[in-house]
Amino acid sequence: MDELEKRLEVLFELEKYDELLKLAFENLHSSEESELLLYTYIIIAFMNTGEYKKALEFCQKSLGIYPEIAYILSLKAKIHMQLSELKEAKKSIEEALQLNANDAEYYLVESRIYFELSNFVEAKKSIDRALELDSTNLDYHIVNAMALYMLDGEKVAKEIIEEVLAKEPNNIKALDVKQNFFTYKLKEKKSILQSMLFLNPFDKESQKDLKFIHNYYRYIPALMSFTIVVSFIFHTNRLEFLYLESYLPFLYLALMLIGSNDWRFNIPFVAIMMGINTYYTNIPDGLELADYLAIAFISTILNFFMMAVFPFVIMWKNRLIKLIKGFRKWQK
Repeated sequence: MDELEKRLEVLFELEKYDELLKLAFENLHSSEESELLLYTYIIIAFMNTGEYKKALEFCQKSLGIYPEIAYILSLKAKIHMQLSELKEAKKSIEEALQLNANDAEYYLVESRIYFELSNFVEAKKSIDRALELDSTNLDYHIVNAMALYMLDGEKVAKEIIEEVLAKEPNNIKALDVKQNFFTYKLKEKKSILQSMLFLNPFDKESQKDLKFIHNYYRYIPALMSFTIVVSFIFHTNRLEFLYLESYLPFLYLALMLIGSNDWRFNIPFVAIMMGINTYYTNIPDGLELADYLAIAFISTILNFFMMAVFPFVIMWKNRLIKLIKGFRKWQK
């Protein structure tokens, strides 16, 4: 390894991309032997700083000189994908695979392109080929889990993520997938997110997710208390607030579903709401011991029913969001 290559590698490892680009441009046309390496560093540096148009420009220049370099074509495919130019991305990675069909990384890129195209069958085929070539790369297993998840193989997908975390407990991609797709309990999500932020304190997505959980425990009990007060006012002044009769049950059911994540405030909420309704329905007899027991029993059953329903709601919400936005978060 010559002195120039060592300096480029050090700057790249230190993520000093401005200095790297300056050094690369200064030496770009001074040596034909280093020209391809310099082009490669320039492209990757622009990619890592989010300047995809410039990265694409230097990909084209590099391929004009070295038209059959599969790695440059794979970088070009990644750039097109970041620019949402999926047709061009697919074409570039196919050209790379024609030149080198034995590089697992190229099949990973192809799989991700198919994810963006919502073609999960082909995405699975591509990642299977990557795993055939290199079964030791945990990133491939994570993408494989996501493909299985989208093809209704949730159980197997979850097992794969758990296996990845057993081998590498601090794998931030696997932790992120687990907390997004395979964990519905907020306490567990919170623990995972805290681990992720310990590994990467500047992860904005994890910060947002953790803030959501904090807000959940702050606002859901407050909203439940508000609903109880509104319900009490409605029942004591039924004729005056009759228009609420059609809307209150929807708010009640929504809070039951959302609140099922923590029984400590959900069961009391359900019990109080049922108690208010039962009391005003049974006036002037009031509530008897049997009514209290029935309310406690039904409240508990309803909470666990909502707990069973909640994961399916989250699952389909996640699928819809990822179909709309793509899987970019797990492609980096």
